[in-house]
Amino acid sequence: RYILDHYQKHKLIINHNLFQGISYLKSLQYLDIGENQVEDVPEGLLQNCPDLKLIELKMNPIRTIHPDAFINLPNLQKLVISEARTVSQFPNLNGTEKLESIRFDRSQIRTIPQEICHHSPRIRSL
Repeated sequence: RYILDHYQKHKLIINHNLFQGISYLKSLQYLDIGENQVEDVPEGLLQNCPDLKLIELKMNPIRTIHPDAFINLPNLQKLVISEARTVSQFPNLNGTEKLESIRFDRSQIRTIPQEICHHSPRIRSL
């Protein structure tokens, strides 16, 4: 029972729902918000969850991602975003030293900043 309770405190999966209240979950490590109605990823929302290791925003109608939405997430290892069809700017990843994998599916991003290897030296997959 303890293992299950401990696991549930650090992982949040919200399918077919809305992106709300994430900033109150300060010890959150795994955020999977697949198949929701997330349209915008604002600045400052995720920074209140410094333990985040995984962010998955698959199958959401994302229109905008603030350039600084993912900065200062020191434990982030994997970032997955899909259906961001109108997003054309690669986000700033300053402060994501442990990031190993980034996946942007079906977006308008055409260039990757040169400083990505400086901000995320462990990156292995783009």
